[in-house]
Amino acid sequence: MLRTWTRSAAVLHAAIVCAAIAWPQHAQAAAGDYPTRPIRMIAGIPPGEGVDIVARAVAQKLTEQWGSPVIVDNRTGAGGALAMELVKQAAPNGYTILAGSVGTIATATPLKKVDFDTRTALAPIVQMNSQPYVFAINPTLPVNSVGELIAYAKARPGKLNYASNGVGSTSYVGMEFFKYMAGVDIVNVSYRGLALAMVDVASNQIQMMIGAALVISPNVKSGRIKALAVGSASRSRSFPGVPTVAESGLPGFEWTNSYALFAPAGTPRPIIALWNREAARIVNAPEVEKKLSADGVEPAAPNTPEEFSAAFRRNVDNLDKFFRNSGIKPAN
Repeated sequence: MLRTWTRSAAVLHAAIVCAAIAWPQHAQAAAGDYPTRPIRMIAGIPPGEGVDIVARAVAQKLTEQWGSPVIVDNRTGAGGALAMELVKQAAPNGYTILAGSVGTIATATPLKKVDFDTRTALAPIVQMNSQPYVFAINPTLPVNSVGELIAYAKARPGKLNYASNGVGSTSYVGMEFFKYMAGVDIVNVSYRGLALAMVDVASNQIQMMIGAALVISPNVKSGRIKALAVGSASRSRSFPGVPTVAESGLPGFEWTNSYALFAPAGTPRPIIALWNREAARIVNAPEVEKKLSADGVEPAAPNTPEEFSAAFRRNVDNLDKFFRNSGIKPAN
């Protein structure tokens, strides 16, 4: 789920909450002969990052099962907005699917990253998994806790930089929430992907970033960057010795995210039901779950398209209220 809390008395709770479901066996039959040709799964980030890793696992299994290629098409640009635009414009026939970060897609509307409303232009299919975001720093930065980082940044307003994969991305919004709550001035530097950003964090060109566990974990294990804290409510099984942001110096802060699939609005319900059932089955398969959980990714509880859609709408509504109340604006 994606959750974060403000320092104000009115607490923002923007969550993706899902319940259990089992899809009927006739769902595939209801989709007719689908699929009969290649399917394009568009991801708004570079290969090998975040949702791309999950998307490729799902695409490979579906290709084997359906006999029609499911091809992951990486379309980076504008913090994921290009991928959303391509899916929104696609024919609603099940042959173009969006694989994306729920946080990035949810913030696109309130931050006006796209000129349409993602609540109505996209049809939520399924939330596949969830993971904490990790607060990572260059190992030479002289801080050992979030509290020390806040003090260090306050003594150097505007002198520190953080990396994100674009304005409106989950990494950007998570860090902006952190800045708002902590009362610090840290400058955003946008990259086309977090893998590129980590090169500069590791070389101390950029001092810090907040990123998905799936992307951060290998670099922490190699010692290239340091995990200062995790954004989840409790410690992550993948980072057992790393405290949460809340216990390390910023009480009340929580920032996690999930990866999900969306279709163009108007896509037939049987096709959406088929994708929901099969994607959930794949990410819960023992071999896929084991591979992803090693880097902090956990399968989401099974959820219907209706449940996911309702939760997504609430998420966008709550984020829209937060941006208006906090005064956070697109920048950089």
